[in-house]
Amino acid sequence: MRRTLIAALLAGCALLGGCSAAVGGSGHVGLPANAPTLPGQPNVPNQPNQPAPTVDCPRVSDPQAGLTYRCVTSGIAQSSDLLWTVNLGKQTEPGWLLGEGSTSAPLSAAVPLEQVTNLVRREMVQLNYWGPNPGVRTLSSAATKVSGADAWVLATSFTINPKYRSQQHLKVRTEHTWIVAIRASNTAVALWYVTLPDEVHRLWHTVPALIRGIRLR
Repeated sequence: MRRTLIAALLAGCALLGGCSAAVGGSGHVGLPANAPTLPGQPNVPNQPNQPAPTVDCPRVSDPQAGLTYRCVTSGIAQSSDLLWTVNLGKQTEPGWLLGEGSTSAPLSAAVPLEQVTNLVRREMVQLNYWGPNPGVRTLSSAATKVSGADAWVLATSFTINPKYRSQQHLKVRTEHTWIVAIRASNTAVALWYVTLPDEVHRLWHTVPALIRGIRLR
């Protein structure tokens, strides 16, 4: 059975002894259009008095995650996703999307942010965000500050499985993905990601500025 991101994080960090109770999940997984569809969970309504996320590019507001940030490109649109409360996508070729999004997890300050980013990446790989059995190469993994808060940025290069590429008639070969975990409070981590295939490699150099522009609400 497919898990929400929060459930996956809580399961992964339980050994560290720093996790708090889980809260509700989000929608269906936003995989490439030709990826296998697994059973998802229905959307969970916003908590009472919690404003809905708004996407009005170039700005995105995610009250549940407590973040505002810029759209990585024009023409990006919302879609439901199991892992991310806000999930944006844009087709780069038939059957493949670039993506950006955000969510939050109720994790205590005892959970290292580096561990959180690795757990998120592992869950996304297991859910075939880059197709089955992609090559995974860490480009960088480092502490930083985002909106004045402690944060961790994990940058990864994924190589799309050649057999899968051939079967699906895909041009994409590699994809660069950034996952950012931000210490929003002593009891919560805000998360943001962007994933960009080599077909839009010109956008890769814009990501550091995107990350600097993320704001805690």
